[in-house]
Amino acid sequence: MNIKLLVSASCALLVLAHEYWRDDLKLNDLKKRLEQDSRVDRERAPYYNSTQMEPKPCKWSESYSWPLSGRKLCDNVYYWVEEEFLLGTVKIEALLESQVELQIWTNNSEVVLGIPKATAILDYGAEGWGLQVRKSRSGPGNIFSRGKRQEGNRMERRTFRYSREYKCPAWHECEIRTLTWHAVVVGKCKKTPKFTCTNDFRLCDQMRDDLRCSSSREFFDQYCHTRLARECGFKVPLIDQSGKPIRQVKFLTQDRRPYITGCFKGYPWVTLSSGEVYNPEDEMYFVPYSGPSEWYAKGPDEPPPKMPENNPCRSPLSPPGLKPPSNCTSLLCSQLRNGALLRKLIGGPWEGQHHV
Repeated sequence: MNIKLLVSASCALLVLAHEYWRDDLKLNDLKKRLEQDSRVDRERAPYYNSTQMEPKPCKWSESYSWPLSGRKLCDNVYYWVEEEFLLGTVKIEALLESQVELQIWTNNSEVVLGIPKATAILDYGAEGWGLQVRKSRSGPGNIFSRGKRQEGNRMERRTFRYSREYKCPAWHECEIRTLTWHAVVVGKCKKTPKFTCTNDFRLCDQMRDDLRCSSSREFFDQYCHTRLARECGFKVPLIDQSGKPIRQVKFLTQDRRPYITGCFKGYPWVTLSSGEVYNPEDEMYFVPYSGPSEWYAKGPDEPPPKMPENNPCRSPLSPPGLKPPSNCTSLLCSQLRNGALLRKLIGGPWEGQHHV
């Protein structure tokens, strides 16, 4: 069970799912609530890799008699080993599995799109765990408790009806995604020897001198004197009140137009996030390479720059109709750039303000 790989892969998926979010705050709020409201059941904690052992006889009439809670005796005692979370080591993180339902790129016009159904991705990474997941009584979280042993890891795709239309603006990349919430529960696990008599007991909770079965004392000595623990954990879908996976269908957009990153001294040109230089006067571009770079025009299918109504790079030093040089080396262009002018014109750094 590679817990580091399990967590790192899930974290990478979460970053991917958040790449285009317009409503990160809502997602982060739900993530925080799921994590705060979810817990491991201390009374009936999940266990890992249970190993059943042969029953050992414990007869009252023989030297193996085993009094528990007064006069309660056991004709047969079953021994086994489970790995349980050490209290105080458990961490629960809510993560997303993402299914891209539809993806498009628009040009100079808006596009209406929709889907008739959606698919939730369910990732069960709990092989070897005796585990049950149930909804908490209050809040969106889940409780993880002792349950049926999981025979293997698996991935499921569950389709459900979904009907809604969305509008993808011009010059945008748009996606419809189905997001399914999962929990990654990790911590430290220690081997716990157990036995069953009138009930199930943790052997190490007993006093060794009270164990009259020789086999039980050997079992006690084998496991109850070590404090070795290892990393352990599982990944399962989170469920809602009806027992269905917690899922969301999201419409995600990203503007394809490059945004302004700087200005030039004495010229109305702007530098763009694409690495190009743009002249709004004649809608021409060039790329400042090490050698001369000729100005060029773009076709109608290329996204135009995301320009404010008034060019923030225009100043008294750049009168209308100013003709730029026919070519420009990177050295000359770097000397002409004027970041201070842009800050003065728009009242602060442009970087970080382009998401409008």
